[in-house]
Amino acid sequence: MAYHQLATDNALNILSSCIALEYVDFTGCLDVALDGKFFLDKFPKVIVLGPHVMDLYYQMYSSEDDDEVLDDDE
Repeated sequence: MAYHQLATDNALNILSSCIALEYVDFTGCLDVALDGKFFLDKFPKVIVLGPHVMDLYYQMYSSEDDDEVLDDDE
């Protein structure tokens, strides 16, 4: 499924119809917006990758402590 032009309703249709589904890759499907809590409650056994792409730069230079890195007052 990666990098296809899917909408959220299409993704939910796939997830609902494939009862034996264990893994799906929505990487690059930027029109897919899955709510984490709803998704975990409704499809607890499915592992989902994506839809947002996180490259190596993003993984290395983003964190929850970004404010500390950007704080020039110290």
